[in-house]
Amino acid sequence: LGGRRDSFSQEVMLAPLDADGIRVEGIIINPASIHVEVGVLTEQSKVVPIVLTTTGKVREPAATPDAELFPSVISILGDKNILAGIESIQTEPFDWRRCESGGVYPLALRIPNNVYSLIRKVTLSCSTRDKSERNMAITIEPMNIKEGTEVQLNPTKMEVVLRGASSTVRKINSADVAAVVDLIGLDEGTHSVVPSAYLKTDIQGVEISSSLEKVEVKITGRK
Repeated sequence: LGGRRDSFSQEVMLAPLDADGIRVEGIIINPASIHVEVGVLTEQSKVVPIVLTTTGKVREPAATPDAELFPSVISILGDKNILAGIESIQTEPFDWRRCESGGVYPLALRIPNNVYSLIRKVTLSCSTRDKSERNMAITIEPMNIKEGTEVQLNPTKMEVVLRGASSTVRKINSADVAAVVDLIGLDEGTHSVVPSAYLKTDIQGVEISSSLEKVEVKITGRK
């Protein structure tokens, strides 16, 4: 089969051999040859990601699970036609209710039939982060007011939602949050302006949003 990479058929001569594999003379075989079909499987390797399969829910509704697999990819070996249909390898199901901060869990891999890999198990590192939401009513401040004009806003406050780690969100107060409308380029009259909100200090891992889409801005000349 040396050098053969595809299936083939061949006519093969038959020969009588003794127990030691030595040809025995004087014996006639009928038929003298047979037709042999040889199927050659061309094995290749392929690297695919490992996908975590999960069930259940985390213990606390506000907890967000973090999961990391080691290794995160796997090299598989098999016939090229079989490998072509494999885009990832899944783990056995992991129940989120088992997840504890700092937990390490071995998981078996679901290796398809006719596929080979040296790796049969992976390690899951699991932890949870408590997340919370906090609502705040923040006074809206106008920016870039044209000189010689006065501004009236409706509404004057906007409700923002802070999302992040509970310990971080609890420390934020209204002085750390800004709500603004930018009036640059606006003349006297009534305008509809999109407000924005942001954290004045560099606080990592906290998202801020608001459902207020427009603020009515009335610009008049000073009397």
